[in-house]
Amino acid sequence: MKTFQQILLEKMDKIPLTTAEREEMKKRFGNPGCSIAKNKRGEFFAYTHRARTKFYPSLAELPKDKVKFIASTS
Repeated sequence: MKTFQQILLEKMDKIPLTTAEREEMKKRFGNPGCSIAKNKRGEFFAYTHRARTKFYPSLAELPKDKVKFIASTS
């Protein structure tokens, strides 16, 4: 059985966006002021060294207001 810490670390694994995903991200958010990545399950999130959004199934479902807030934490 996995510990809570192991589960949390697995969820935080960051996989870089593909070229197509980066283009979609730029169209939707411009220069967001924070990083956007996906986890092993293909769920997207925005993050800085201080904060992270919850996971969303697609870039289209990642709310702009959440990304703006995360960007403000850097």
